[in-house]
Amino acid sequence: MENSNLQKAVGSVFVSRIPGPYLAQAWPVAAKLMESAIEYTEGDSLMSDYLDAIVKDAMQLWGIWLDDRMVAAAVTQICHYPQCKALHGLLIGGGEMDKWMRDLDAALMAFARDAGCKKFFVFGRRGWEPKLKALGYKQSYVALSKEVNHG
Repeated sequence: MENSNLQKAVGSVFVSRIPGPYLAQAWPVAAKLMESAIEYTEGDSLMSDYLDAIVKDAMQLWGIWLDDRMVAAAVTQICHYPQCKALHGLLIGGGEMDKWMRDLDAALMAFARDAGCKKFFVFGRRGWEPKLKALGYKQSYVALSKEVNHG
């Protein structure tokens, strides 16, 4: 994917929210990068659900490039609580995380700040915790789930 007009350069790492005109080109690559993350949604969402929400501007798609290749992608959503707005990190997938994680964090923090969000929450598996703690994140709560029996 041509990235000259799409991303902000940070060394050889480029991080950008992918705007609508580039979505058709970027989505197939981004979806493939995030497909392993979708397994952790426990069937609550399909990749097509995320695409529908991104097209409707209810969620945001982010691309992470090293040199000229997309190596990771993420989906975020702004949520409104009674006392504040928060940005939620819903899906992230790809490789070479140690090379771009700080850049993605900086881009998401800037986006959240510009959107008037007070907090940024990341929903994910336990393996994210050590990497995110190194960036100043803390565990806010534990989410537990149980299937509802309908009969």
